[in-house]
Amino acid sequence: MGLPVPRLATPPNRGSIYYTVTAIDVWGRLADRSPLHRLHWRPGLSLAVSITQGAVLVIPHRDGRHSVTRQGHLRLPAAVRRVFRLEAGDRLLLAACPARNFLVAYPMIVVDAMLLAHHAAFHRTSR
Repeated sequence: MGLPVPRLATPPNRGSIYYTVTAIDVWGRLADRSPLHRLHWRPGLSLAVSITQGAVLVIPHRDGRHSVTRQGHLRLPAAVRRVFRLEAGDRLLLAACPARNFLVAYPMIVVDAMLLAHHAAFHRTSR
């Protein structure tokens, strides 16, 4: 008999969210532009950036204080980088949701906590 295989929750619409992991540079730019392409966010688009539930939420907003760079990058504001203690080379999990037109960036410390909480049941049952 092999190891137990966990049942994973099936998302309501498979493929409705696009995920990638990317590094941040010294200016706060996220290296991977593919989530912005999936969202059809073009250079100059005004964005609102906020912190919610341990993640960075980015949405298009007419009066947004931030924007997609001329080169098509998302730049996280210094205040956001300070809150999460993000430094050049740190990686983030990005989740782009084209159906709802938003992007969420999760620092790896948050991803670690989510995965550990999700898999805590395995640890308890394996004893």
